[in-house]
Amino acid sequence: MADAIVVQFALVSREEAKARGLSKYFTGEPCQNGHVDQRYVSNKRCCGCKVGSDARHRDRYPGKNEAQCKAYYEKNKTRHLEVQKAYREANKAALAAYDKARNDANREALREYHKSYYASNKEGFIARAKQWKQVNPLKVKVNGANRRAKKRAAGGRYTARQIEVLHKAQKGKCVNCRNSIKYEFHIDHVTPIALGGSNGIENIQLLCPDCNLRKGAQDPLEWAQKNGRLL
Repeated sequence: MADAIVVQFALVSREEAKARGLSKYFTGEPCQNGHVDQRYVSNKRCCGCKVGSDARHRDRYPGKNEAQCKAYYEKNKTRHLEVQKAYREANKAALAAYDKARNDANREALREYHKSYYASNKEGFIARAKQWKQVNPLKVKVNGANRRAKKRAAGGRYTARQIEVLHKAQKGKCVNCRNSIKYEFHIDHVTPIALGGSNGIENIQLLCPDCNLRKGAQDPLEWAQKNGRLL
């Protein structure tokens, strides 16, 4: 642990500092390295740790200031990102375990933070959700269908991408009447969930709205016979 740095400032919470437009706040509590110093409002990082980091930087790269190092990073940004990506891939399990342990240890604090953040930015969340739904109507339809199937304890689920592939495989036509479903279709369970059918993509077909409404929860063999596809 680093030698403790103790500096005295007026006490101010992060929320109060943010409301007053300040860039730093001070709680009087030491950081994980023992520094009783201000913290940055933007990321909660300790200013004392930043000082120590700058000092180590000067020792490691004598003669180079922070601006020069930033310029070097920008020039070699692609290589740095590749190194970081390779490290994450090589240590995926360890990083996932670390994140899980940290989240488990701070579950209540994280829940309160997310709840508070949502309350403070509710209008923005609602606006972005509305915009996303307008841009991704198929995903909205699929998510709703998966949610309803889960409530009915049906196993399996499918994705919007799988529906797109199925739509292409059906050549944009209803399985039953062969009319075009290019612009509108219903996602139908071949064997209805009410009769024990799963919600997996293997039990999904795309029908025009009229055929799907007429089919309802009928057995697939019974439905095929009614439409002259089975003797």
